[in-house]
Amino acid sequence: MRQITNYGIILFLILLMPMGVSAFSVELVDISIDQSGDASVLMQYGLNPVEIGVYHLASAVMDTKGVAKERLEQTFHKTVTVDSLTGEAAHFTVTKFAQIDNGTYISPEFRFSDADNLFNENLMWIKNALSISFIPKMTVVNFFDGYSESFPEQGEVPVIRHKPEN
Repeated sequence: MRQITNYGIILFLILLMPMGVSAFSVELVDISIDQSGDASVLMQYGLNPVEIGVYHLASAVMDTKGVAKERLEQTFHKTVTVDSLTGEAAHFTVTKFAQIDNGTYISPEFRFSDADNLFNENLMWIKNALSISFIPKMTVVNFFDGYSESFPEQGEVPVIRHKPEN
Protein backbone atom coordinates (compact mmCIF):
# COMPACT_ATOMS: atom_id res chain seq x y z
CA MET A 1 0.00 0.00 0.00
CA ARG A 2 2.89 2.38 0.80
CA GLN A 3 4.29 1.88 -2.72
CA ILE A 4 0.94 2.77 -4.34
CA THR A 5 0.69 5.89 -2.15
CA ASN A 6 4.23 6.96 -3.10
CA TYR A 7 3.52 6.49 -6.82
CA GLY A 8 0.37 8.57 -6.34
CA ILE A 9 2.41 11.34 -4.71
CA ILE A 10 4.97 11.22 -7.53
CA LEU A 11 2.20 11.49 -10.12
CA PHE A 12 0.58 14.34 -8.19
CA LEU A 13 3.88 16.28 -8.00
CA ILE A 14 4.50 15.81 -11.71
CA LEU A 15 1.02 17.10 -12.50
CA LEU A 16 1.72 20.21 -10.40
CA MET A 17 4.69 21.13 -12.59
CA PRO A 18 4.06 23.79 -15.23
CA MET A 19 3.42 22.13 -18.56
CA GLY A 20 5.75 22.90 -21.43
CA VAL A 21 8.62 24.01 -19.19
CA SER A 22 11.80 22.06 -19.72
CA ALA A 23 13.23 22.18 -16.23
CA PHE A 24 15.47 19.13 -16.54
CA SER A 25 18.64 20.28 -18.24
CA VAL A 26 21.89 18.47 -18.79
CA GLU A 27 24.76 20.81 -18.02
CA LEU A 28 27.75 18.57 -18.72
CA VAL A 29 28.58 15.08 -19.96
CA ASP A 30 32.23 14.28 -19.27
CA ILE A 31 33.50 11.01 -20.75
CA SER A 32 36.99 9.99 -19.64
CA ILE A 33 38.50 7.04 -21.51
CA ASP A 34 41.27 5.08 -19.79
CA GLN A 35 44.06 2.94 -21.30
CA SER A 36 41.86 -0.18 -21.33
CA GLY A 37 39.10 1.58 -23.34
CA ASP A 38 36.74 1.77 -20.35
CA ALA A 39 34.96 5.09 -19.85
CA SER A 40 34.08 6.92 -16.69
CA VAL A 41 31.02 9.07 -17.43
CA LEU A 42 29.86 12.01 -15.35
CA MET A 43 26.52 13.55 -16.25
CA GLN A 44 25.64 16.73 -14.36
CA TYR A 45 22.08 18.00 -14.62
CA GLY A 46 19.74 20.51 -13.09
CA LEU A 47 16.39 19.76 -11.48
CA ASN A 48 13.78 22.16 -10.21
CA PRO A 49 12.47 21.73 -6.63
CA VAL A 50 9.50 19.58 -7.69
CA GLU A 51 11.73 17.28 -9.73
CA ILE A 52 14.11 16.96 -6.78
CA GLY A 53 11.12 15.86 -4.68
CA VAL A 54 10.09 13.36 -7.35
CA TYR A 55 13.67 12.02 -7.46
CA HIS A 56 13.76 11.51 -3.68
CA LEU A 57 10.36 9.78 -3.68
CA ALA A 58 11.37 7.54 -6.58
CA SER A 59 14.59 6.65 -4.72
CA ALA A 60 12.53 5.69 -1.68
CA VAL A 61 10.25 3.29 -3.57
CA MET A 62 12.58 1.76 -6.16
CA ASP A 63 16.18 0.71 -6.70
CA THR A 64 17.09 3.68 -8.91
CA LYS A 65 20.73 2.55 -9.37
CA GLY A 66 19.54 -0.90 -10.41
CA VAL A 67 17.03 0.52 -12.89
CA ALA A 68 19.66 2.93 -14.25
CA LYS A 69 22.18 0.08 -14.69
CA GLU A 70 19.66 -2.06 -16.56
CA ARG A 71 18.55 0.75 -18.86
CA LEU A 72 22.12 2.00 -19.53
CA GLU A 73 23.28 -1.52 -20.43
CA GLN A 74 20.39 -1.83 -22.88
CA THR A 75 21.32 1.53 -24.40
CA PHE A 76 25.11 0.96 -24.66
CA HIS A 77 25.01 -2.83 -25.18
CA LYS A 78 27.97 -3.01 -22.80
CA THR A 79 28.54 -3.70 -19.11
CA VAL A 80 27.79 -0.63 -16.97
CA THR A 81 28.54 0.03 -13.31
CA VAL A 82 26.50 2.83 -11.73
CA ASP A 83 28.86 4.45 -9.24
CA SER A 84 26.46 7.13 -8.00
CA LEU A 85 23.09 8.57 -8.84
CA THR A 86 21.87 11.72 -7.13
CA GLY A 87 19.51 14.59 -7.78
CA GLU A 88 22.41 16.52 -9.31
CA ALA A 89 24.54 14.01 -11.17
CA ALA A 90 24.99 10.46 -12.39
CA HIS A 91 28.40 8.81 -12.47
CA PHE A 92 28.84 5.46 -14.19
CA THR A 93 31.48 3.34 -15.88
CA VAL A 94 31.06 1.72 -19.31
CA THR A 95 33.33 -1.28 -19.86
CA LYS A 96 35.11 -1.37 -23.23
CA PHE A 97 33.48 1.90 -24.33
CA ALA A 98 36.28 2.56 -26.86
CA GLN A 99 37.76 -0.03 -29.18
CA ILE A 100 41.53 -0.27 -29.43
CA ASP A 101 42.94 -1.07 -32.89
CA ASN A 102 46.75 -1.09 -33.30
CA GLY A 103 47.15 1.53 -30.58
CA THR A 104 44.37 3.76 -31.92
CA TYR A 105 41.44 4.39 -29.58
CA ILE A 106 38.08 4.59 -31.32
CA SER A 107 35.21 5.96 -29.29
CA PRO A 108 31.74 5.23 -30.64
CA GLU A 109 29.35 7.73 -32.15
CA PHE A 110 26.72 8.63 -29.59
CA ARG A 111 23.34 10.28 -30.14
CA PHE A 112 21.79 11.84 -27.06
CA SER A 113 18.38 11.05 -28.52
CA ASP A 114 19.32 7.41 -27.82
CA ALA A 115 18.92 8.31 -24.14
CA ASP A 116 15.17 7.98 -24.77
CA ASN A 117 15.92 4.24 -24.63
CA LEU A 118 16.46 4.71 -20.89
CA PHE A 119 12.68 4.94 -20.62
CA ASN A 120 10.81 1.75 -21.39
CA GLU A 121 7.15 2.13 -22.34
CA ASN A 122 6.12 1.99 -18.66
CA LEU A 123 8.39 4.95 -17.86
CA MET A 124 7.81 7.16 -20.96
CA TRP A 125 5.10 9.10 -19.12
CA ILE A 126 7.80 10.40 -16.76
CA LYS A 127 9.94 11.66 -19.66
CA ASN A 128 6.94 13.26 -21.35
CA ALA A 129 5.63 14.83 -18.14
CA LEU A 130 9.01 16.38 -17.37
CA SER A 131 9.76 17.52 -20.95
CA ILE A 132 13.21 15.96 -20.64
CA SER A 133 15.86 16.78 -23.21
CA PHE A 134 19.18 14.99 -22.89
CA ILE A 135 21.18 17.33 -25.15
CA PRO A 136 23.90 18.68 -22.86
CA LYS A 137 25.20 22.23 -22.82
CA MET A 138 28.68 20.71 -23.11
CA THR A 139 30.06 17.26 -23.87
CA VAL A 140 33.75 16.56 -23.36
CA VAL A 141 35.53 13.35 -24.36
CA ASN A 142 38.89 12.97 -22.57
CA PHE A 143 41.59 10.40 -23.19
CA PHE A 144 44.07 9.22 -20.58
CA ASP A 145 46.99 11.05 -22.27
CA GLY A 146 45.34 14.48 -21.97
CA TYR A 147 43.85 14.67 -25.46
CA SER A 148 40.22 15.84 -25.48
CA GLU A 149 37.47 17.03 -27.78
CA SER A 150 34.51 19.23 -26.82
CA PHE A 151 31.02 19.39 -28.28
CA PRO A 152 28.93 22.36 -27.11
CA GLU A 153 25.14 21.91 -27.34
CA GLN A 154 25.32 19.10 -29.89
CA GLY A 155 22.84 16.26 -30.08
CA GLU A 156 25.45 13.77 -31.13
CA VAL A 157 29.12 13.03 -30.67
CA PRO A 158 30.93 11.63 -33.71
CA VAL A 159 33.36 8.73 -33.73
CA ILE A 160 36.68 9.92 -32.35
CA ARG A 161 39.91 8.24 -33.43
CA HIS A 162 42.92 9.01 -31.29
CA LYS A 163 46.39 7.50 -31.31
CA PRO A 164 48.32 8.51 -28.18
CA GLU A 165 51.96 9.48 -28.63
CA ASN A 166 54.35 7.07 -26.93
